[in-house]
This record gives sequence, C-alpha cells and structure tokens, in this order.
Amino acid sequence: MKIIPFIFSIAYSLTLIVGVSGVIEGNDAYSFINVSSPVTFFVDWENTGSASCNTRLRVDISGPDGNYQVWSDNCLLHPGDHAPLFAYWFSDVPGNYTANLSVFYCNDYFFVRSYNFTLQPVSKHISVKVRSLSTESRIKLRLNTSNVYIIPKKYPLGWIIPSMYANGTNIVIPYEPQYWRETDIEFFAVSPEGYTTFNVHLSKNYNWFVVLVGVLLAIFLVLRMR
Repeated sequence: MKIIPFIFSIAYSLTLIVGVSGVIEGNDAYSFINVSSPVTFFVDWENTGSASCNTRLRVDISGPDGNYQVWSDNCLLHPGDHAPLFAYWFSDVPGNYTANLSVFYCNDYFFVRSYNFTLQPVSKHISVKVRSLSTESRIKLRLNTSNVYIIPKKYPLGWIIPSMYANGTNIVIPYEPQYWRETDIEFFAVSPEGYTTFNVHLSKNYNWFVVLVGVLLAIFLVLRMR
C-alpha cells in the first residue's frame, strides 16, 4: 500500500455535570491519521474532570468497500490522566474514504473530527498461522509471528471488537458482544509486508469435569429410582 500521509491536530473539549458522581470533562489535545498499512487513527484524550471514565476511540469509515466501524481498546481514565487511543483499519479495496473519529467517554460519544483519505491497490499476501481460544468476553490468539496488526473484518452488528497491535506472538482481544451467540469472526492480519485473513469460531467453553459429574449423578439417581 502506498503511504499517503494525512496528519492533522485539533483540540476540543467536553463538559457534563453528573450529580453526585462529579464533573465529566474531557479534552482532545491532539489527533492524527496515518495512511499506511494499516491505516492508523490516533486521539490523545485527557480527563480534565473529576470522575473516572471508561474511554475508547471509535472510527466510522465509509467508502467503496462499504461502511465499517473500528474501535480502540478500552482504558479506565482517571482525573488528570491522558489516554493515547489507537485504532487500526485495513481494506484491500482502493479508493477514496471518509473516517469520522469519536471518543466513547463515560457512556457518551464525543465527535472529534473527520478525515478524507485515499487507499492505493494492495496485492501482496503474507503467511500467518493462528491458533485461537475464545470465551464469551475474550479471544486469545497465538501467532507464528509478531509485529502484526489484528483487525476485525466481519463480525455481528453492534459488537465491539478492538483492533490491536501484536508485538509478540500471544495476544488477548477483549470484546463486548451486544448479545452473545456462537458465530465466526473474520480478521485481517496486516504488516507493512502484506496481509492475510483468518477466522475465529466463538463457542462456549464447557467445564467438562462439571459436565461429567452431572452425567454420573444423573445416572446414579436413575439407578436408585429403579
């Protein structure tokens, strides 16, 4: 992917009065977008209020590849602290795109700004082997390489699955399903050398020892009743 730098900075602020919980106040001191492989979105968010807030970056993207929503990882931001919020996105469809950046802050959304950018054709593939283990709130991945970006491509509408950078071979992705169900999640694995895709099947992990004990107990009770 040809690198086309788009780097901007801008400052905003948000103030809400919340009864006994204190003042929810935040400030976007700096934001930028770097159009490379993958596209990187960044917002430096400061908690200038008196209440601690769960904080994450949300990016809504539209263009020739359709509409996408990408998230950063969540962090608990205490008064006076800064949070460097990164989100990553990738598409193999070239064209002109628009990205709207917002901060999800104390269960409210605060619009930061919009960016327009252009993607060039990408054709180079890389080989990444992935082993996965999932629960109803986390996806654990073991990769055969490091320094790759893991970006959700297809997943149920309304779910929050952050895009993350894997600087090692093990990565844990915490996710928030709107309503959990057994399903498949498709991911991109992206590096400056290329990309590939892989699927993770989400299913319930049963405690088979407890299941076995329950089955044996049921058999015992049936035999006692005879």
